Amino acid sequence: MKIALIGNCQIEPLGKILRLLLPGVELPMLPSVHQITPAYYSQVEACLASADWVIGQFITESYNVEMVRTNVLRERFGERLIVWPNAYFSSYAPEYDVIHDSDYLNFTGPLFDYHSEKIVLAFLKGLSVDDTVRFITEPSSFDERQYGRSVEKNLRT
Repeated sequence: MKIALIGNCQIEPLGKILRLLLPGVELPMLPSVHQITPAYYSQVEACLASADWVIGQFITESYNVEMVRTNVLRERFGERLIVWPNAYFSSYAPEYDVIHDSDYLNFTGPLFDYHSEKIVLAFLKGLSVDDTVRFITEPSSFDERQYGRSVEKNLRT
């Protein structure tokens, strides 16, 4: 049996789980959807075309890579598509987020795809290095306003 996994960074651990649960399953590793550029289109298409099942994270109808949108996959694969919702819990580190361009390609930095909102804000405000260090290390009313209810906000979405 061959399974194509479509989604964000969650496809790697999901692939590991599936390999443990289904010994012998063919599970080619595709790039995460935010890493799919035209250079990968033929690889993704070949994997999808030969898959017995497609397991995909929900991808919106406006996503820039049409072939991985849930509505496109559902029309193409019908009952052979299993969709799971995004399981990202942003409250583990609410001040870190992904920054991407208009094509959903992530900017990569020292923390890979994640960036400190507080450091970005400090840069945009023109804070010195010392003031930035204080801003990110000392609790403030900003932290309470911005991140104080992050668990409730995350669970609502």
